[in-house]
Amino acid sequence: MIWIWISTLLVSFNQKNADIHDFHVSKTEINYNSQKGSLEISVHLFADDLEAALLKKGCFVKNIGTAKESVDADANIEKYLRERLTILRNSKPLKWDYIGKETTSDLMAVYCYLEVQEFSNVQKLAFKATQFLEIFDDQKNIVVVTKDKKQVGFFILDQAKYFEEAYLN
Repeated sequence: MIWIWISTLLVSFNQKNADIHDFHVSKTEINYNSQKGSLEISVHLFADDLEAALLKKGCFVKNIGTAKESVDADANIEKYLRERLTILRNSKPLKWDYIGKETTSDLMAVYCYLEVQEFSNVQKLAFKATQFLEIFDDQKNIVVVTKDKKQVGFFILDQAKYFEEAYLN
C-alpha cells in the first residue's frame, strides 16, 4: 500500500504545466559508495517550496534554474541545506560538500548534489531531514539510503519524526 502512495507522489513530481502542487514532499537519496569511500547525496526539492523557504529566511531567490536566477542562489541554497540536512557518524555531524544543482526540464523542481568524502568502514548512519518543516505542517521528507546502489533503508520523515538511523551492512 505504501508503494502505491509513494508511486503516486513520484509521478506527481513530473507533472507538467502545473502551477501549484497540493502536497509537500522532498526526496533525499543517500548512497554509501564503499569503493570510493564516500557518501553521494541527491536532494529533490520543489523549486517553489525552496523559494518560499529561502524567502522566509530573508533570502530573495526567485526563478531557480533560469537565466533570471540571482547570482547568490547556490550560496543561499547551500546554507539552507546545511541548516536542514544533517548526517551523523558516531553522533558527530559530517561535513558535506555542495557539488551543485540542476533543475528538472519543466523547472518545477531542483536536484541538489552533495558529497561526504573519506567515509568508510561505517556500519550505521544517522540523519536529520527538516527541509520545509518550518513552512508546511504536512511536509513529508522521504529519505532512501543505499549502499553501492542497493537499498538498505527507506524513511518518511515529518514534523513528528525528523531523525532516523540506517544500518549499512
